[in-house]
Amino acid sequence: MSDEMITGKIYFLRVPFGREYEDFIAFLVSCAVDNQIWINTGEQIRNPDARYKYSIDNSESNDLAEKYLPFEITDAKNTDECNRIMRGMWYRDTDFGIADWGNSGIPNIENFLVQIMEHDLIGYVQISIDLAHGYTPSAYANLDINASDFCKILMSLTNHNAVPTAQFNIRKSGDQPL
Repeated sequence: MSDEMITGKIYFLRVPFGREYEDFIAFLVSCAVDNQIWINTGEQIRNPDARYKYSIDNSESNDLAEKYLPFEITDAKNTDECNRIMRGMWYRDTDFGIADWGNSGIPNIENFLVQIMEHDLIGYVQISIDLAHGYTPSAYANLDINASDFCKILMSLTNHNAVPTAQFNIRKSGDQPL
């Protein structure tokens, strides 16, 4: 299991049911695969820390009562880790920020977010980069951004030789902050 996890919630404008829900999940998976990442949703979340974070038990029900769908982003379908996505970054020594994405998969996440934000069912997406068993500093807890600014904003957050733990509220282009 990785030291870091990428999780979030997709908030719906209206809750999809039946075939519409299945088509929506297929859309998310297709967008993830296009961007060389993987997404697990709801009961399919594999990481034990992510399951705990979103109070996912082992039941098979997913009633979407809260009008959101929890998810995790991983390196591949059969893993609960995001090591490949997180590696390959170079850090600056002067201001303790990310200097270059190098071989990181973080830009793939931005591309994924840009793609999914076009879907009519999505109101907004909340995405977090967390340390397993860690916490998000309050200064980075609710950053309202557009999907296309994900990498730029993440690179501007300070943290010494690690991706900053942060929670982003991704809104559709032109929407006001949440």
